Amino acid sequence: MRKVSYLSVILFLIALWFTAFFFWNFIENNNYISSIIRSGDLTFRGNEYRVISYYMSSSAPYAFYALTTGVLGWVLIKIRQKRLTGAGEITE
Repeated sequence: MRKVSYLSVILFLIALWFTAFFFWNFIENNNYISSIIRSGDLTFRGNEYRVISYYMSSSAPYAFYALTTGVLGWVLIKIRQKRLTGAGEITE
């Protein structure tokens, strides 16, 4: 059985939390933009940049945080595997 670093598990859990928060935030933003469009206060045509910018500024950072913490957890696993297998040691 392989041992996984506790820090890697914690990072994966944080990445999962950020992913869940990203989807929740994206859905809430979508509902908000849809309600503004339905009320007639905003049209998508001509305001594409503003709508996309709103999504990018409010939801995208959480996707980035999830990706970053997930990659850090994966890197820690790879470093631990190399350390346990002895790969990368200089032998003369």
